[in-house]
Amino acid sequence: MRCAAGLWEYETDSSRVEMEGLTGNISFTDEGKRKLYSLDVVEMTLNSETVKIGTWSDTRGLETVAVKHTSHMTDRVMANRSYIVTSILEKPFLMLRKDGNYTGNDRYEGYAKDLADLLASFLGINYTLQLVKDNKYGGQNDGQYGGWDGMVGELVRQEADIAIAPLTITSSREQVIDFTKPLHDPRHLHHESRNPPRRNPGVQLHCRHSPTRFGPASSSPT
Repeated sequence: MRCAAGLWEYETDSSRVEMEGLTGNISFTDEGKRKLYSLDVVEMTLNSETVKIGTWSDTRGLETVAVKHTSHMTDRVMANRSYIVTSILEKPFLMLRKDGNYTGNDRYEGYAKDLADLLASFLGINYTLQLVKDNKYGGQNDGQYGGWDGMVGELVRQEADIAIAPLTITSSREQVIDFTKPLHDPRHLHHESRNPPRRNPGVQLHCRHSPTRFGPASSSPT
């Protein structure tokens, strides 16, 4: 404590501060920087659980640890139940077949249809593929129940269980639906194209926030 210009000022030597806190040892260098501490590095699993994958410290930096992930995905899927899959017509992901008279899911072809078939076979479920009613990908819309239109809105309103489509991952959409990581980069479908389409960054699996999940939880025209 010292007096300067008639005022008492208090000085604290932060280098002498040392205590145990929620993050472990709390102590500081002469420059006031924290020292001798470490942080756990974690990642989110498919089941929305956190798993430690490493440790970061001010002395050793990042050190990773071997992690074996276990997925309980099928525990959240009810076998023999029929799920509603919403999508949108967008080449080459989903198209109407024109080589015959088809009904049900067989009316469609494309990457999204093939993916839906593989998932249904793997999980032992049935599904009905339906086109999004308003032909939109999904934007915030106060005029719609739930505040969203398009495929996102159908998931929010629980009119569909899952969407398989080229849909951009945005922070606002992530607040209401779960995204997978991109499952396919469409640029690989256009080897002969000089200017690959930029509108469709990839196909993902999208689920509404519910106990039902079909894949790792995750981009578009819009």
